[in-house]
Amino acid sequence: MNKNTAIQNTMNRRAFGFLLSSSLLFARQGAGQASQSSERDGYSWKATSRGIQIAYVTGFTDAAAWAQGNVDGQLAVLKSLSPKDRKVLTETKKVWDYGNIYYAQLVDGMSDFYADNLNKAIKWDRALSYVRDCIHGEPKDFLETELNVERKIATQN
Repeated sequence: MNKNTAIQNTMNRRAFGFLLSSSLLFARQGAGQASQSSERDGYSWKATSRGIQIAYVTGFTDAAAWAQGNVDGQLAVLKSLSPKDRKVLTETKKVWDYGNIYYAQLVDGMSDFYADNLNKAIKWDRALSYVRDCIHGEPKDFLETELNVERKIATQN
């Protein structure tokens, strides 16, 4: 056997080992999630493992950072915007601001949020925004209004 064939065989074994271990890992995760509710609400949050909760929060906040960067890109490209329109677009960035918050803080905040039975029907993405606003120290009257709106939205679905 020549050197190139030996290297190729080693690479094939590694790739096969990676694929096998990955498929077993994903099959195990899928089986663990199959018994959970497909609804992402307070009931399923409690039934979801901490690892999956952290993965959700990580993915959501990474996507939020990407969206926030898109707003910056739009502002740079759309130089023809009026100052008023530019201000409105800049304000939309706040919706995607999860900066300076630890993932574990958000996960713990979500668990605390769903401890209140009145919040159980609120979807994860909407709850996460509320938890973020709490951590950022938004005014109490703003938070109360936001929570009431979220509860109403949840009961309409």
